[in-house]
Amino acid sequence: MSTGNGIRGALVAVCAAVALGAAGCGTASGGPGRARLAELTDVQQITVARAQEQLTKRCMADRGFWYGVAEQPTGDELHAPGYVLDDPRWAREHGYGGRIQRAQDMARTADPNIAYYRKLSPERRLRWSDALFGGPEAATVEARMPGGSTVSMAAEGCNAEALRTLYGDLGTWFRAEKTVSGLSALYEPRIKRDKSFVPAVDSWARCMRDKGHRYPDPAALRERIPKLTRGLSDARAHAVEVRLAVAEAACARSSGLGRTSRALEARYREELAEGRYREQVGTHLRLQHEALAKAEDVLGDASA
Repeated sequence: MSTGNGIRGALVAVCAAVALGAAGCGTASGGPGRARLAELTDVQQITVARAQEQLTKRCMADRGFWYGVAEQPTGDELHAPGYVLDDPRWAREHGYGGRIQRAQDMARTADPNIAYYRKLSPERRLRWSDALFGGPEAATVEARMPGGSTVSMAAEGCNAEALRTLYGDLGTWFRAEKTVSGLSALYEPRIKRDKSFVPAVDSWARCMRDKGHRYPDPAALRERIPKLTRGLSDARAHAVEVRLAVAEAACARSSGLGRTSRALEARYREELAEGRYREQVGTHLRLQHEALAKAEDVLGDASA
């Protein structure tokens, strides 16, 4: 899923929770015969997310409601460590992203839309929520995830209208988006079974033991972080994260685990993208680039 849509999803969840309380993202093929399109960069995804916010604001204004545009993260804040963190610079600055996550949590709690919503009368609250999310009787679009589960979203309301403006047919975009976002569930188990992966993990673990950190793999280390930082001040929690993250990144490079995991992910993801899911991946890339072009126009109009 694109980053912008993930941010929107978080806002939707927060506002929906308030409403209930009141009531009681490499490359992939563009398809046969088409040039390959690159995945949007973090900066480009932020551009699309900003445009989505502006479109939602305009739509809500047309329906008689105020809407506060959400602040977008920086490209560095969107950095995803992946299976193993192997970026020493990011590790030194952000640790495992705990400060980033805490800041995002605070931003969601302090979202001006929630404050605005709470000031409305019960009737206006329902109308605001319906205007944004379509209401309980809104039509929906569905998508089947690669893993087999089915997900849906409202096809009405300003949230849906903003997405429709950027991506065109909402059902086509939603199905492509969920297909692409769900591919990792198919290829991650294959990575962990690959004959080149296990030796790299073992080498990483030995490197970490030499540095005084006994963890069998990066996942075990990540699971331990909340316990190690619980009850600490922000500064001390950050220091703990940085110490471990820097060690993880150094070992990821010296062991080759970072390089190996990225290469395997690219290989197995490409097999899916060029095989069974070729059409949906190509559609997703095409719609992303179309949305980016539209987003640039939306933001240009907003600044004019």
